[in-house]
Amino acid sequence: LEYLLSLMNKEEQSRMFQGILKVLEKYIDEIIATEDLFKLQSFVTHCEAFLTHENLLNTPTIEAMRADLGSIYYFLGYYKEGKKLLEASIIAFDKYNYRERLLKSLMYLGKIYVETDEKNNIKKIIEKINRIYENRFSEQDVIPAKILTSLGDMHDSLGKYQKAKDLLYKSVTLHKKDLKNHLDLALALALLGNVCRKMGNYSDAKIFLEESFIVYKNANAEGHFRVGWILIHLGNIYLAFGEHEKANQLIEKGVELYKKHSSEDHPDVAWATGYLGNSYIEAGDYQKAKDLLQKTLIIYQSNFEEGHGGLLRTKMYLANAYIKLKNYKEAKIILNQVLKKYEDIESSDPVEIAAATQALAEVYFFEDQLEASENLMKKALKLFSQHKHPNVSRALESLSELYLKKSILSMDKNNPQKAKIYRTQAISFLNQALKLGKEHFPVESPYIKRIQLKLRGIK
Repeated sequence: LEYLLSLMNKEEQSRMFQGILKVLEKYIDEIIATEDLFKLQSFVTHCEAFLTHENLLNTPTIEAMRADLGSIYYFLGYYKEGKKLLEASIIAFDKYNYRERLLKSLMYLGKIYVETDEKNNIKKIIEKINRIYENRFSEQDVIPAKILTSLGDMHDSLGKYQKAKDLLYKSVTLHKKDLKNHLDLALALALLGNVCRKMGNYSDAKIFLEESFIVYKNANAEGHFRVGWILIHLGNIYLAFGEHEKANQLIEKGVELYKKHSSEDHPDVAWATGYLGNSYIEAGDYQKAKDLLQKTLIIYQSNFEEGHGGLLRTKMYLANAYIKLKNYKEAKIILNQVLKKYEDIESSDPVEIAAATQALAEVYFFEDQLEASENLMKKALKLFSQHKHPNVSRALESLSELYLKKSILSMDKNNPQKAKIYRTQAISFLNQALKLGKEHFPVESPYIKRIQLKLRGIK
């Protein structure tokens, strides 16, 4: 290349570069659309090399290449570098009124902010996209479907699940009208399924996630890293049902797919292995879970700030592993750290707060600090109830265990009347848990069977 350049004058060099970059830009756009990580990795050096010849490129070409490189960096997990390039390209595209390019950069910058959990910046991106989208495109265009997918994903990361669900459902509807964009439809379906899962609507979540998987399968893309994402969230649904073996199989397969596409220390791999660690806890492999979650935490801490949502979730899972291993001191330290961080963070997910509160209540339960445990359990129950989350049944189950323990202690103190009151309350909590559980879980699920078995044991 350098030899060819030496044979040309500056004008010829510029024309050559402009022509090459036009072809390159089109090809990169196609690869980005398919989210092919292997091909995107191979184009990093090409983009970086062309940008060393800025003096031969006009402003639109330079900014378009920078924006493409920033988008590639997002896929490869180079969030700091991607953020820098995309933030600069947004300023330039806004200045020169390149709206389509501006929208594209905003969407990918929004994706980076979602990964780095920068909630205030996510809100700013949403505002900018809404201003452009509302004044520029009609609902018949394909572009709005992609915008709606991005907006839905961003609202999801802010905990605005109903808004996210509405946007993603609209995106799915638009994508289904344009059957050429299979993978865009698959992504929208997957995100919609995950939002439904977070809202506790497991039946719809399972339907949308499985539909997304079928789209990838029909497109001969079963090895796509997004399929790993789908399998992990399907696994999480089976975990909620109490089907631990099925959950483990799905999540392990999902982790394998991520590891095929990314290095062991990639943030996406940390995200995947965090859920695998939780699955091991549910399956009873506590030491294995602890070892895996400790490694996962190191990856998170080397890539993100301490308030990052994925990092806090991993800490909570690690605390749960310590609880099962009867290391209550370490579990309590971690859970108090997590809850303190949630207090400091605006727009923290109340369901995550409830889960951490419930875990801390469990620590106090095992330490026989029943009053402190009960207060925390009721606090968690209130949060789950306010958001109509299925975990309300698990909180009721925990309260039942606590009241049974109080009943036994009352009998030990020769107070049978009080013991009977506590026992009656424990049965009431279990009946409520069973009733609510049947609204969210399959009747034949292991979770429902466990509650029924407990009720028979008490009665």
